[in-house]
Amino acid sequence: MLRALPLGALAACSFSADYGGTAYHCGNHDECPAGYSCYDGLCLTQPPSVDAAPPASWWDAAWHARRPLVIRNQSTGPMANGYQVEWTIDPKEDLGETDNDAVRLVAYDSGQDLWTEIPRIIDEAAPAKRIWFRLPDALDADQSEVVWLYQDNPDPPSAPWAATDLFELADPLMNVSPERWVTQGAVVDEGNELRFDQTAEMRSTDPVQVDRAVDIVARVGAGASRFWLGFQRELPDFEPDVPWAVWIRREASDTILPEYAGPADTVDTRWSGTPLPIDEENHVFTVERLVDRVVYRLDYELAAADHDHALASDHSAPLYLRFSNTSSGSFWASRVRVRQIVYPPPDLVLGAREDL
Repeated sequence: MLRALPLGALAACSFSADYGGTAYHCGNHDECPAGYSCYDGLCLTQPPSVDAAPPASWWDAAWHARRPLVIRNQSTGPMANGYQVEWTIDPKEDLGETDNDAVRLVAYDSGQDLWTEIPRIIDEAAPAKRIWFRLPDALDADQSEVVWLYQDNPDPPSAPWAATDLFELADPLMNVSPERWVTQGAVVDEGNELRFDQTAEMRSTDPVQVDRAVDIVARVGAGASRFWLGFQRELPDFEPDVPWAVWIRREASDTILPEYAGPADTVDTRWSGTPLPIDEENHVFTVERLVDRVVYRLDYELAAADHDHALASDHSAPLYLRFSNTSSGSFWASRVRVRQIVYPPPDLVLGAREDL
């Protein structure tokens, strides 16, 4: 498994001048000359090719091809073991696979020559397909590791994982569990969706820690002129109160906007982003809560980021998941997921294909 030592501002001096004809030897990035980084004891201008030394063994001969996938932590904080990595890739268009079950991700331990398959699911809820998978090892800031994409199996068994195997919370929002949610008003179970009518409210029973994102799949009725969903403070009477970080629709229009309000609800602590168009189809509404910023995504695409207001307030306290409707129309929600996040998100690079 390829690992890179932390990168940063590189020093032009104070490096060990043990030059072996290919690269300076190093123990950390400060020992490399300007323009070089320390990778596995060598000062290089870029990471060594992930295709240069593939594992000698093969995970499973039923899969006829593999490719390395390099994951680099671009943030200043660590990514924990089990972090839910998002990889925007279409198995059919980008990998040539018509059967999603043929796409597998596997970690390799070179010390023990051991292969371990990684839980993954393929998500088709947004316009761009994506694979979610669990990070096999923790990654510190600016570290990298490699997992292996295996494909080309003409008769693959079904992939055994569900969203509950990956995410901290993965709820299809049907048959609402009273252990997980508190409801008020007209929250109606319609089988594959929950319908939120006028005065409908729903709140998670447990708070969600900071450095987490919530992804909510929802669609909007024509008359739903005021509703919101995201993170908000717990109140027994369900009245909206600060702080909150939500997607909100304040009037009868075809737009929705991201909003953040700090602990003291004043003009100085409330921030609203640019309204974005939505229709009555399903969309993925994401709110990412970090200590120093709030990031909003619509169908996983970056919509807005509020940095200054979040910095100016206490944004580290746990908040609850909230769904609220105060309009005469309805909206529907079919899925909610909570996952770990870092900012910026990790960088993923897929290497060249190797055939068995």
